[in-house]
Amino acid sequence: MKNLNWKSIIGWGIAALVAGFIVYNNMQEQKALQESGKRNVYALLPLTGEFAQYGKDIQYAMEIYMQQKDLPFSIQYIDSEGNPMKAVTALQQATLNDSSPVVFSVFTHVAAALAPVIEQKNGFLFATACVAVTTKSQNYQRMSQSAEAIMDVISPFIIKNYKKVNIVYTQDDHGVEELESLKKAFKNTSVEIIKAIPVAATTRDVRIEALKLTENNPEAIIVVGRTTLGYINIIKEIKNLNYKGKIIADSGLSNPPILNALGEYANDLILSTMVAEVDMKQSQKVESFKEKLSKDGKKIYFVLIETMDTLDLIRYTLDNHLPFAQSTYENLKTWDGMSGVIQFVGKGDYLSSAYTMATIKDGKIVPVEE
Repeated sequence: MKNLNWKSIIGWGIAALVAGFIVYNNMQEQKALQESGKRNVYALLPLTGEFAQYGKDIQYAMEIYMQQKDLPFSIQYIDSEGNPMKAVTALQQATLNDSSPVVFSVFTHVAAALAPVIEQKNGFLFATACVAVTTKSQNYQRMSQSAEAIMDVISPFIIKNYKKVNIVYTQDDHGVEELESLKKAFKNTSVEIIKAIPVAATTRDVRIEALKLTENNPEAIIVVGRTTLGYINIIKEIKNLNYKGKIIADSGLSNPPILNALGEYANDLILSTMVAEVDMKQSQKVESFKEKLSKDGKKIYFVLIETMDTLDLIRYTLDNHLPFAQSTYENLKTWDGMSGVIQFVGKGDYLSSAYTMATIKDGKIVPVEE
C-alpha cells in the first residue's frame, strides 16, 4: 500500500473548507439582503493589480454615494484585478445564489467577458470606462462614451486647426477603435494622417516610435487608447525630443493617476474631457461632489462621474419598480447626469453632451484657447 501524502490531503481539505466558507458566506449575505428588501449590486472593480488606483477611487466614490438614506440596494465589492477571466470566475462564485444579478463593471475588456455570462444568469450589466461591448448580449447598458463619440469631440477641433497629423495608438480595443473613428472622421476633409503608429501597452522603451512620430514635423500628434504605461511613456518621449507641435490626447489623460505619472510632461497637452473636470465654476451637484472627494485628497474625473450616474440610474430603476433591461433606458431616452445630459439611444448605447476640449496648465485642466 502506497504511503498517503498527508500534506496534499490536508491542503485539499483546507481549500475545500475555504470554498465552502465562501459559498456559505454568500448565501448568508443573500439571505440578509432578501430580509432587508434591498437588492444586491455586484461591483467588479480592479482593487489590486495595474489598475488598482482606479478601483480604489471608484470604491471611495461608491462609499460616498452609499451614505444616503433609504437606498434600495447595497454594494458587494469584488476584485476583478482588471483581468476578464478573473472577473468572470469571481462573479460566478459570488452570484451562486442570485438568479438575476445586477453588476457594475469597469473597462471594456472586462465588460466584454462579463456580458454573456450575466445574460446566461438573467442578470444585467452596467459597463463603465467602456467604449464598446463586443457581444451579442442584450443584458447590458454602457455608461461611457463610445470610441466614435469621444473622437467626435476631438476631430472637429483638429479639422479646424491642423492639416498634417500623426497618430499613435495603444494596441488594444480602445486604441484601435479610436484610430478607426479618427480615420472615418478625417475622410474627405483637409486633414491628412501621415503616420499611424501602434505602441504596446506595457512597453517602456518607445524612443523609436517617438522618433518616427516626430521626424516629419507634423502640426499635431494625436495620442489615443487605454492609458497604460505605453501611453504615458510615448507622451514623455515625444516631449523629450523637443517636439514643437501640439500633442492632443483622448479623455483618458484626465485621470489623476495619469496626470501624476506625467508630472510636468502634462503641461500644454490638449485633451477631450468632461465639462465637470474643467477648472471653472460648476453646478452645485458637481461642486458638492468635488468637495467630498477633496477631503481625502481625491479629484473628480470621468470614471467617478460615470460611477455616480450609474448608481443614480440603478436607484431610479429600483425605486420605480422597472425591469433592468435595455428597453427601460431606451424608453427613458435622457438622463440628467452629473456633467451633462445623457442620452440612451437603444441597444445599450450611450451618448453624453458632457464633453469638451481643454488643456493642462500647471496641473489643472482649463478651457482650451482655439
